[in-house]
Amino acid sequence: MEHYFAGVDDGETFTAHTEPGGVEPLVTWLNQMKFMTRVEVSDASADLAVVWRRGEHHFIPRTGLRDFADVAGVPCGLWAYEALRIAAGNPRMGLDTDHRSIPNEMGWLGSAVHLEKGCYRGAETVARVHTLGRPPRRLTLLHFDGSENRMPDVGAEIHLEDGSRWPHGHLSSPL
Repeated sequence: MEHYFAGVDDGETFTAHTEPGGVEPLVTWLNQMKFMTRVEVSDASADLAVVWRRGEHHFIPRTGLRDFADVAGVPCGLWAYEALRIAAGNPRMGLDTDHRSIPNEMGWLGSAVHLEKGCYRGAETVARVHTLGRPPRRLTLLHFDGSENRMPDVGAEIHLEDGSRWPHGHLSSPL
């Protein structure tokens, strides 16, 4: 996976957001993939802020954030968003993924990757893993017992309550 973004289409404009540091590479790639000259791809980061409310992303002019907060309620912050995102099983590219991750492991088939639309880099791998039904890894939500006030290190061994080793052996992402 090279790029990940989500967005909102209002019928005239598709506004997308991506991970920090991903805007410039995404804009460059989208401009290289343009098939219609009427399409304009630009970085609106300086003008818009992304606000998440009730499971939906909203793009608010930065100058209107205070007005949005007055209508929507007190903002909760990134930690609350991350807790809700993790509980819902929604991975973030680059944070919950690595260079080996494929969409099948993240649950992105159908929402971010389609098996019947065109050709893209890695399409053969995605189709083969889908057909076999066994991704090499799978994003899994783990509940820790809270005995330590820190996340385990990437690569740490994981053991089940009965002391046996977790079948996949180690933690590949801190979240």
